[in-house]
Amino acid sequence: MTAPTPVSVFLERISAIAPLIRDHVEWSQRERRLAPAVVEAFHDAGLFRLLIPREFGGEGIQEHEVLPMVEAVSRIDASAGWNLAIGNGSSGFIRCLEESAAAEIFAVPRLLAAGSASPTVRFREVEGG
Repeated sequence: MTAPTPVSVFLERISAIAPLIRDHVEWSQRERRLAPAVVEAFHDAGLFRLLIPREFGGEGIQEHEVLPMVEAVSRIDASAGWNLAIGNGSSGFIRCLEESAAAEIFAVPRLLAAGSASPTVRFREVEGG
């Protein structure tokens, strides 16, 4: 298995797409969602697959390594940085699934998972899992 891509490479990719992000700030604010062009640029740069293990087609980096990338994007557009954080955070939760389930989910090339863990939820074991 190959080593994860260094954070510096992703920071360079963010620098390269910074003008695109800037150009879409007003659109994203007005429409209350991240501009599709920015979403595509994040996908193309591998920015939504940072926490996904390499064996499932992701970058396999650690959670703390995502923070400099979120900070870099947030300096350009705070909402885009928030989207980057959320788009990666849920991948961290999905990694807790059984390997076969994770492989099926991560097989989707432009997967974007979003959700949250609620501290008030009580999990219980049921038949089959």
